[in-house]
Amino acid sequence: MVRWSQIRQGLEVVLGRFAPFTVVTECERRACLSVLEQVRREELNRVTGDSVLASSSFASAGGLDELVGIRDRWTGQVVGTARGTPADVLMDRAGAVREYHLDRIPASLRRRVWIGTRLATLPAYRGGPATLLMLRHMYAEGLKRDAVATIITCEPGLLRTYLRMGFVAVGPVHASATGGFRVPIALPFHDRARLVEHRSPLLAILDATPGPWPTEGVTWSQGFVGEDAVETGVSRYDPAVAIHRALCTGISEVGTRRLLGGALRVRCTPGQRIVAAGDGGRSWGWVQRGGAVLAHRSGGHHYLAPGAVFGPSVGATGGRHPVDVVAMPGTEVVLLSRSAVDRLARNDRATLRQTLGQVSAAQGYALPSAAAVEVAPSLLPTARRAARPTVTEAMPRAA
Repeated sequence: MVRWSQIRQGLEVVLGRFAPFTVVTECERRACLSVLEQVRREELNRVTGDSVLASSSFASAGGLDELVGIRDRWTGQVVGTARGTPADVLMDRAGAVREYHLDRIPASLRRRVWIGTRLATLPAYRGGPATLLMLRHMYAEGLKRDAVATIITCEPGLLRTYLRMGFVAVGPVHASATGGFRVPIALPFHDRARLVEHRSPLLAILDATPGPWPTEGVTWSQGFVGEDAVETGVSRYDPAVAIHRALCTGISEVGTRRLLGGALRVRCTPGQRIVAAGDGGRSWGWVQRGGAVLAHRSGGHHYLAPGAVFGPSVGATGGRHPVDVVAMPGTEVVLLSRSAVDRLARNDRATLRQTLGQVSAAQGYALPSAAAVEVAPSLLPTARRAARPTVTEAMPRAA
């Protein structure tokens, strides 16, 4: 069934509402930086350093960065932006090499592989065609410049969307220093077979590009597919698992499917920050197995056993995460998005918010005997350890 939103978005594309562009003037640059100010600083609180262009791995590439943007022609406002940087100028930035797995790019290709960062779209335009049109513009520009691939990192919830565009995973999921999980992925520009297989919206652009096409990027990308495919550590949550049932108490069957439809299981490494204090990201969820710790900046910390919710206030009302949540050895979490709550019917949403409010307010639960674990001093400040309630303990009981 075609939704009205899909019809509206199709009409916006046909009518040419959005115009992608490569930044040339200082006025365009300031407009793109304004988008980053609104998204990365004001909404997400994920700015490291003085500049909104600075990431956790590098700030700039000495003038070799390029910005693109997308403008809403109906209002004249720039509503999205992204930055591209050639990989070869980042090889001396250890953080960038780790983040984007640049050491896996052959030296002969590094000048022709671009690293995409600072992709941001204003909230009102997410879920529409603006971001896709900007990505199509970046792809077309890369083809013109003889680029063979691009590498970006994406949130786990967007991984399937990017894979359907033709991207391949080049590394496992990791926790960003500024908050949230990221998966490094690459797009080999000239892999037509892959674009056809996934019915990628980029295929028409490639087919319109005169040949013969270079094959080096396709050959390089074969090291990440088939038998050599990278294990991302991200998988869909199986609703048959019973741990979510208390969370969904009082919610309709349709509401439960909507809430859990996009839920993801994510494997963590010890010491990873599942969420960062002050982060404005919209992810929340629960510990599926292993354990995690709420690390308060004041020095105290609470243990989260399997079934315990982290970020309940974010799930209920939005806002920023109040504390760090640090993964312990053998931890796996289930992530949900704040948007999953927004999609619920009014009654279901009210029920869930009430439940999450009770979880957020609950204090003083005793540690279950099975959770008598030792927190590594290297991961957390030495302080008192108290339990946080699990989903089952803190949720209201069904009548």
